[in-house]
Amino acid sequence: MKRAVVLLAFLLTGATVWAAPIEVIAPGERIGPVRLGMSLDDAERVLRRYGRVERFSPPGLNTVAVFRRDGIAVLLASDGSYIRSRRVPGKVGVVQTGDSRFAMRSGLRVGDPAFKFIDGLGRPSEMVWIPCRGVPKCTDVGIVWEQRGILVRVITSESKPTLETVRRIDTFLIQIFAATK
Repeated sequence: MKRAVVLLAFLLTGATVWAAPIEVIAPGERIGPVRLGMSLDDAERVLRRYGRVERFSPPGLNTVAVFRRDGIAVLLASDGSYIRSRRVPGKVGVVQTGDSRFAMRSGLRVGDPAFKFIDGLGRPSEMVWIPCRGVPKCTDVGIVWEQRGILVRVITSESKPTLETVRRIDTFLIQIFAATK
């Protein structure tokens, strides 16, 4: 009985010890264990701790990723460029996540509204957008901090979004790339 009480007390006071740890997003460097510049083979090995790894090659890229059941990328590493990084075949040039287990040291994470990133990182260097494929009244917006090596993405129904109109929209993806100097 005494052991059960001690165990129960430990579980009640130390419950956060059992929670999934938050993994760090370091803009311009890494997301969790996946670092810019590491080989895709090494990225594939470290990604296995998150689930089943898939390798695929969209046009001009080599990519390894782990996806949740809902299709969101837990982590994705590519040797290509979605935005700014130079392509080095076989080396990670872009890392992205759609999973809120990954957060910046400041606490910013996927799912936070765009204004938190804007307030925390300062004015972005640019905003890029493209219409969503096959979805009417849908625009995929990338908010870019090129000097920091980070991009966050939101979805809006506006065809020509502005920074002010996307501020309150929740982010669905964080991408890091080599920062420009």
